[in-house]
Amino acid sequence: MHIDRNSYYGGECASLNLTNLYKKFCKGEEPPPKFFEMLGNNRDYNVDLVPKFIMANGNLVKVLVLTDVTRYLDFKLVDGSYVFKKGAKSISKVPATESEAIKTDLLGLLQKNWLRGFLKYIAKYDQSNPKTWDGMDLSTATMKQLYDKMWLDETAQEFLGHAMALEPDDGYLTRPALECVKNLRLYAESLDRYGKCPFIYPVYGLGGLPEGFSRLCAIHGGIFILNKAVDEILVNADGTAAGVRSGSGADAEIALAPIIIGDPSYFKDRVKKTGSVIRTICLLGKPVKGIEGDSGQIIIPQKQVGRNNGAFLFGRGASFCEGDWSRGKLLTNSTHTHNTTRAEQTSTSPLWVTPTKWWPQGNTLP
Repeated sequence: MHIDRNSYYGGECASLNLTNLYKKFCKGEEPPPKFFEMLGNNRDYNVDLVPKFIMANGNLVKVLVLTDVTRYLDFKLVDGSYVFKKGAKSISKVPATESEAIKTDLLGLLQKNWLRGFLKYIAKYDQSNPKTWDGMDLSTATMKQLYDKMWLDETAQEFLGHAMALEPDDGYLTRPALECVKNLRLYAESLDRYGKCPFIYPVYGLGGLPEGFSRLCAIHGGIFILNKAVDEILVNADGTAAGVRSGSGADAEIALAPIIIGDPSYFKDRVKKTGSVIRTICLLGKPVKGIEGDSGQIIIPQKQVGRNNGAFLFGRGASFCEGDWSRGKLLTNSTHTHNTTRAEQTSTSPLWVTPTKWWPQGNTLP
């Protein structure tokens, strides 16, 4: 049995239409007519609350194929991956082909040669075969030591660590290199799968994943209940799971289960907050300069903007939606780790803080 307090699939990782999006961030209020006049129809939008491009050869894809959930989903290859470089006139494309690697302005000519040797080394490296180590055990050596061994400068390190391995900060430099090397190899393997970009994305948003699993669950006798609040997690005297309660008094309903799985919001008294992530949802009036196509990921390394953590921007255009509203526009999400000591110093409310900010003077899109 799957119980969800929301009226839609996916919980905190859902893909929402305009009505549900407005209700979520405006305390359950119904959107006014002007909201739709400006932005279009509900069905034209699938806005992901927690966007994440999927590695084409990653574990998630393997699970989807193994469980056959892919029969309920349509995927599209993302057009490209880009990186921001301070002082540059526009963002730079992360090379996906040999010709792009030769032409890229992200690295100098000498570093491109060192990079080629580095990629060949990690491609043949086998932790179970010391003959491939070339004198360095990556389970104990740090990533910084590996970079230095391969003569890669700070620019190349930033490119590899953030644009390819997708590390959010530089903490990986002091950890065993094997972890980052596995991420780099996954990037390369995913890129080889389609040749243009390592990322794929569900056409109608990530909310399609839990909905696909719900259909598979129903085929095998599972039950999904939406709009059902979970008011209490029931436990036995020894602290083990017993079930859940919805409602109170005469209207109380109890479902017994030896195992309970849910997101942290259902277990507030049993989880500990260790950090904060800021996510922002924006509708851009036109595509970002430098992006080829209508979708892409933009990586902003931490040092390029003077932060302790990098940021990731995900952009999807008309090919990921229905209708004509989005022609020439881009739905973007930014994600980065909270970088201040006080949460109130930075607004964490996606899209808007109050509904009035949606229609400023001139009635233009924000």
